[in-house]
Amino acid sequence: MKSKHFFPFFLLLAFAIHPNNVGAQDASRIFNEDITWLGVDYSKVTVLGETASPIQIIDYFDKINTLIISESEKYNFRLALNKMEVPYDLGPVTKANAGINPDELVSMSSKSAALTKEDVEAAVRNYDLKGQKGIGLVFVMEALDKPGGNGHMWVTFLDMATKKVLLTERMSGKPGGFGFRNYWARPIYNVLQDIQKTRYEQWKRKYKD
Repeated sequence: MKSKHFFPFFLLLAFAIHPNNVGAQDASRIFNEDITWLGVDYSKVTVLGETASPIQIIDYFDKINTLIISESEKYNFRLALNKMEVPYDLGPVTKANAGINPDELVSMSSKSAALTKEDVEAAVRNYDLKGQKGIGLVFVMEALDKPGGNGHMWVTFLDMATKKVLLTERMSGKPGGFGFRNYWARPIYNVLQDIQKTRYEQWKRKYKD
């Protein structure tokens, strides 16, 4: 009798500790805990088709992050993430963006722009989070592709205490508007709208306990 029950129990135990289940349990925290907005990380971005100098472009990155905070009713993380409040701390990405090498920023080939989940995890490990706890949200920008008409980014939730990525997903948004800052802030707005309208509920169905 014992042998008849041992095998099903073994399968159940293996299923319970399968890495995919562990990942789902981690991601479920997004819906149950507070989230802090950490900003847009451009430290691994590739810029395609822009005529501005790399130094000018880097200067605009801080301006875009500031714009998102100053126009918080437009860039509404509370609605997108179904939270009462979403505080912000731009310190980690500001420091990361300050280390961008201008000589490696602009490219003529879109092939050089692709990031992987491992690249995103490496970016997160470099953040100076100063012992913060809870969940952070950062958009790790992959490419500002003017010829292709898209801004590509990895929407990334992380445990700030351990710097472990809980969920990361590549999303894209169309640019638009006058001037570099507004033009390349638009993809972030469009991705946030996508999260609010469809993606958040898709994540919830997939990962929530």
